[in-house]
Amino acid sequence: MALHHPVPKFIAILFMGVCSSIGLAGFDGTVRIELNEPAIAQSLDAEQLYQQGRQQFSQQAYEAALNSLQSAVNLAIAANDQALAAEALYELGRTYYAIGRYASAIDQHQLSLDLWDQLETRYTGTDNATNLRSIQFNRALVLTEIGRSLQALGEYGQAQSRYDQALAIHTDLGSQRERAIVLNEIANLLRSQAQYEDALRVHEQALSVIAGVDPQGESRVLNNIGVTYYSLGDYAQALQTYEQALSISGIDRISTIATLINIASIHIVQDDLTAAEQRYQEVLDLRRQGPTASINPVQEAVLANNIGGFYAAQQRYDEALAAYEQALNLYIQQGDRAQEALLRNNIGNVLASLGDYAQAETFYLEALQLAEEINDLPTQGQVLTDLGRLYDSLEDTQQSRVYYQRAVDEVFESTLANIQSSRLKSGFAAQHAHVYSRLVELLWDSGEYRLAFDYVERSRSRAFLDQIANDPILFRTTVEGELLVREQSLKAELTQLQDELERLTLVAADPGQMAALKDTLAQRQQDYLVLIERLKRQSPQAADLTAVAPASLGVIQGLLDSQTTLVEYFTLDDRVLAFVITQDTFHAQELSLDRATAAEAVQSFYEYDVATLASPHPAGLKQLQAALMAPLQSRLTTERLAIVPHGVLHYVPFAALTDGQQYLIDRHQLTLLPSANVLRFLEAPSQNSGNPVIFGNPTFDLPFAGEEARDIAALYDVQPVIGKAATEEQLRSQANQASILHLATHGEYNANNPLFSQILFTDAVGGRDGIDNNGGGNSGGGDSDGRLQVHEIYELDLTTHTQLVVLSACQTQVGDASDGDEIIGLNRAFLFAGTPNVIATLWPISDQATALLMAEFYGFLQQGMSTAEALQQAQQQIRQDYAHPYYWAAFGLTGNGQ
Repeated sequence: MALHHPVPKFIAILFMGVCSSIGLAGFDGTVRIELNEPAIAQSLDAEQLYQQGRQQFSQQAYEAALNSLQSAVNLAIAANDQALAAEALYELGRTYYAIGRYASAIDQHQLSLDLWDQLETRYTGTDNATNLRSIQFNRALVLTEIGRSLQALGEYGQAQSRYDQALAIHTDLGSQRERAIVLNEIANLLRSQAQYEDALRVHEQALSVIAGVDPQGESRVLNNIGVTYYSLGDYAQALQTYEQALSISGIDRISTIATLINIASIHIVQDDLTAAEQRYQEVLDLRRQGPTASINPVQEAVLANNIGGFYAAQQRYDEALAAYEQALNLYIQQGDRAQEALLRNNIGNVLASLGDYAQAETFYLEALQLAEEINDLPTQGQVLTDLGRLYDSLEDTQQSRVYYQRAVDEVFESTLANIQSSRLKSGFAAQHAHVYSRLVELLWDSGEYRLAFDYVERSRSRAFLDQIANDPILFRTTVEGELLVREQSLKAELTQLQDELERLTLVAADPGQMAALKDTLAQRQQDYLVLIERLKRQSPQAADLTAVAPASLGVIQGLLDSQTTLVEYFTLDDRVLAFVITQDTFHAQELSLDRATAAEAVQSFYEYDVATLASPHPAGLKQLQAALMAPLQSRLTTERLAIVPHGVLHYVPFAALTDGQQYLIDRHQLTLLPSANVLRFLEAPSQNSGNPVIFGNPTFDLPFAGEEARDIAALYDVQPVIGKAATEEQLRSQANQASILHLATHGEYNANNPLFSQILFTDAVGGRDGIDNNGGGNSGGGDSDGRLQVHEIYELDLTTHTQLVVLSACQTQVGDASDGDEIIGLNRAFLFAGTPNVIATLWPISDQATALLMAEFYGFLQQGMSTAEALQQAQQQIRQDYAHPYYWAAFGLTGNGQ
């Protein structure tokens, strides 16, 4: 049994109240009001002390600032200068917040708020609108600060109430920058409750206002966006966002220190300890440059925790404990229960690594109690997972199962439901896939097979399941024009980079130049996807998206007809679990095939058998047949099998599994599914009308693809779209009317970024001379670049007419399976677009053999066969001329098979 080794849990600096005060443009801090009555002489001394205290605060001389500001408060009250007293109390509260004394900060801010309330009462109904506006503005500033302290103390509901009041005031006043500051704090609060997508949306609203206006505020928001990506396990995007914050001109020393600490935490997670150490050294150097040898206690605690994580990653456990205990004591003094819970959990991890399980359990349980008291879902999930690991180490499988199940049921499932972006959902699921996997294993070992199946379904393809259950977000009609301009500009840059890369490839350019260009292209592709996610989050349609709860076994059985058996696999390190399901039966069986052996068998087929074509019954496929299908054979009595692969099994050509005499396709019609739950959403088109749309050889280098397109079109008495006519724009204009969409062209799988895997059309070859247009149609235009990519396929609508999409191109079924069993690829993209069936390929295919296979397939389809049966018959027929599986088994049908 392999246990997941925990990554040290870092505390990121959230930038909630450690930077300079804010105010209306041209002001620093609270907005002053003009009193009707003159102040007495003591007010002048109070003003001087007030300004002195603010200066001391900016120099991080916090104790001196407390003394000056308290004296200013006393003198202002004695002078009956309520406005100055309120301002000094506000600054006094900010100083207490900076040193982590949150309860004291609330006390001072509440006193300040009371004074502003009194002044508001005095001026309400008068004609002094300027003073009244200033008072309201100052009230909103104080309410925001109270919210920050309440949040630090874990009083999330009360914090939200204060933020809402402050936001309403700033909205009424039109104080946009301050409204952005409040939005930033609300987003932090959302993240603490595992509402990550909402947090990003609100952070991005704040950023759109504050970027380029307030360097410190922009740095705060960017760091907080980075923290959110970190929480989702998107460490690359978190690092990029932190580095963007670090590059802002004009940020102060405290902001720089905080950002460097956050960057170091990413380096440690990525196991780049040298880079992390370098960042920490920069932090120490900056501390020495300042007016005091210390940064504020809040950052001291964060730094101590993260250095503890650095030592833990190096297995320097005694030093890690010392650093963690320093941070823990600081958080206890501050009353920050959320961070205290994280520290206790981190200490528990170190103690568990040292084998002190009893003491580790104590710290874990204390952490869990704190997290539950304040409803901090991310920390609850982390602690429950680590408790499960602890009991695994103690071989107490009953208790470990309890904690893993609680982590899934109480935290991860609700968190997944709140994430709308498929990329982020996939990343979060992958981050916690080890918990689902271990839970499935424990349930299986205890004989609870039906419950194990339920968690298998919960563990896989959740992003795709939610995708296919929801309509696309048509964000281009509902979001701000500025973001759309950025999207179009970035899209044009991507096209230019891709064109340049293809040009350099043709001229065999310098490898270094090629590598640099590829890196730039990959980064711009990532930037584009992040921007698209932001556009979708800002769209009103995002609120209508719903998460799909996996259906029960009974519901899934109800989706199967009498001639279909569902075979679902789940791979573990040391075995494969198989579930065989029909309308009225359920069988679970353990298969003696470990993950490594399965991977070796698959690799052997691709690297040897496909390369040499030595035997029509390859050894690797015989091995996989014996391990995966033979033990289940007595239960596979229906004519159709719906197979749900897992992990490396996604790359198995199931049709070609062989006992040395017969292939699996000789006994059964086959379909593939991403998960059993997807069956619910593979609906027949709403209309039966429509003609096939056949594209062939748009890149002019696949002559048999052109013949293939003509032959198929002749069967249906339609005109194919061939050569120069086969543009991406033509595809877009005709796809939604196609009953069958057949694309005989090149497919390219992008391993670095699967969402940019693509199908090529004639636009992509720059007008190269080739086959004449024999099929009609115009060349199209617009923004199309001839590369129909996965993320663009999501925007097609194939729900009305399209029963089948055939991707007669190379590697159109390929994609890397994430730990959450998500595969981003061309075939699943077309399923999302609305067709219930996609035929795609696992490897580069033979142009000539494919043309013959497709002719046979469509001939059988015209005879009235289902898609699954037609493909079965075609593959059997083509073997008479092309016996080796290379020629015919690359094609797999994903969908309902009808």
